[in-house]
Amino acid sequence: MSAAAAAAPQYPSVLRPASAPAPGINRLALALAGTSTGLLIYVVLSPKRYPPHYFDKQFITVDEWIQQGVGNFEYYCPEKGATFPPYKWLDRLPDLSQHNNHTADVLRRNPGLYDELKRRATENGINLGKGIKTGIDNISAQVDEQVGVVAGDAESYSTFRELFDEIISRLHAYPKDGCQPHDFHSEKLTDARIDPLGKCVLSCTIRVVRSLEGFNLPPSLSFEDRREVERVIAAALAGLDGVSKGTYYPLPGSLSYTDTTLSKSEEARLKEEGLLMPEPASTIVLSSGIGRHWPDGRGIFSSAQRDVYIWVNNSDHMEIFAKARGDDVKGSFERLMRMVGDLEKGLRDQECSFAHDDHLGYVSTCPSNLGTGLRISLEMRLPNLMDRPDFRDILGKLGLRMMVTEASTNVCSVENTHTMGLTEVQLTNDFMRSCTKLVGLEARLEEGIDVDDEVRAMFSDK
Repeated sequence: MSAAAAAAPQYPSVLRPASAPAPGINRLALALAGTSTGLLIYVVLSPKRYPPHYFDKQFITVDEWIQQGVGNFEYYCPEKGATFPPYKWLDRLPDLSQHNNHTADVLRRNPGLYDELKRRATENGINLGKGIKTGIDNISAQVDEQVGVVAGDAESYSTFRELFDEIISRLHAYPKDGCQPHDFHSEKLTDARIDPLGKCVLSCTIRVVRSLEGFNLPPSLSFEDRREVERVIAAALAGLDGVSKGTYYPLPGSLSYTDTTLSKSEEARLKEEGLLMPEPASTIVLSSGIGRHWPDGRGIFSSAQRDVYIWVNNSDHMEIFAKARGDDVKGSFERLMRMVGDLEKGLRDQECSFAHDDHLGYVSTCPSNLGTGLRISLEMRLPNLMDRPDFRDILGKLGLRMMVTEASTNVCSVENTHTMGLTEVQLTNDFMRSCTKLVGLEARLEEGIDVDDEVRAMFSDK
């Protein structure tokens, strides 16, 4: 065992997978892709070594900082600063003065909060340290508004309410006594086009996350429970018919599902279209525990029409999304909600349901996805707006944020900021109005019209 693996803390017994291997497994070919070299690496393990507790160096060529997060141990990698011990009660937290995430900021502003919460645990044995490890290990945010905490199970949100309520308020401006409303009726969406001339909007993606009732969330899933989550979801998907019918493919290297395999051509297509589930090649992901046992128990569902997809056991039990070219938000919403409804019926046949709470809405691993769990994203070409120094401020005023920028093509990905407090229909209509405003501003700038007064008026509105 490597020194790093030996030093890595193990899960408490309630979370530790049984040592017995799955029946019929002789060898495991564990595929890891997405390394800095772009190579596809296979790790072979015997039955007694599966699920993996660490990787033997004789089989390893992938970077060790990734190795330490895809076995069964908590992520421990001094090279990356990932040394926070989640199952130890520290007298005090490490220095958080340079950390740039919401969790570190809350703990920094309230020094007594860690002591107040650190000895609590959910009925499943999940404590505060497990949730905040990713925020302590990672000093600098790699994306805007890094949250810095994950929920290991649904109960975490109530057990550590003092922390989660503050973060939820920051992310969504959602009150502590709020009740999350829902409305899935697509006929209530506006028929107005966002980009009628087709000059600005390249593509549309709408996504919701869902978790299964009665299971830990992915950061704390045991090896067996991760497979059971996959089995339940795959069985529900297999019963779909009509336009929702499709095929479930396990990720290459997973031995948990053998009814289908992902062909090289299909894998290449998914990768080309940005639909292949990303590998856990991020310290933020690895410290959260989401990468454990990778790629076992993970897979991708593709509808027969190739317009709705589902990722299984990535950051959440399910990430369901619909994609379309252009600005077809309403059509994508309709397809997505049809799939969600059909899947919910299929889960009932498996005596299972979505995890939901009156206050939190649909339960998710990250507090940023609570409530509706709805994210709408448009890939937009806005060269003139993106040249403005106040572009991000304009987005913020419109309830939007920019996630990805390709400077060479003046293309950005714009999505809604909040997922809580409003219904699915309200969030979508607000998003469409805001993006229509962006398209209008871009058109006027393209024509050489000054929009400074219009922008100032936006910020003066209450």
